[in-house]
Amino acid sequence: MTAHFIPALRPSIAIAFLALFLLSGCPLVSEHPLSDPQAARIDEALVGSWRTLALDEGEWKRLAFLPFDERELVAFAPGDEADSIDALRAFTTEIEGTRFLNVRELGTGRSPSGWYILRYAIDGDRLVMTIVDDALFEGKTFAGSADLGEFVRRNLSNPLLFSSNPGEKSQDTTLYRVKDEK
Repeated sequence: MTAHFIPALRPSIAIAFLALFLLSGCPLVSEHPLSDPQAARIDEALVGSWRTLALDEGEWKRLAFLPFDERELVAFAPGDEADSIDALRAFTTEIEGTRFLNVRELGTGRSPSGWYILRYAIDGDRLVMTIVDDALFEGKTFAGSADLGEFVRRNLSNPLLFSSNPGEKSQDTTLYRVKDEK
């Protein structure tokens, strides 16, 4: 199957996860991640608990990354309901020095959602993430991860990779490492 976009999103996890980020456009939801997860390695700097201020709610939201195996992480984010937590599969892809996180809902018995792709950079206790926007991908199909990764590599400097509008700056979300709370 070469179709790139996932036609229907289940709002449950997509909304809960994306609510952590300020979005200026529409996030890319891809059938393929940027690379083969079997070749991934954990970025140890991501492991731990992070928080960001949800401006619409005025509350701090958390996102935690824990190792799943030697290649992938499990990310936990607050769910739609006050006492729920959503679990996500995540792994890192590096393209020409730029790190991306491939994120997908863990299996729930339902058909899987697509892959969300975020650029990220860590500077000390700050994690800056930017969701890859779908504007640059309209009408494109990719045979697999290698094809998608090559397209992203060729467009790393294209502002439409991270924003729907050419003159608009991408919306970055900054998270802060949660120190031991005792």
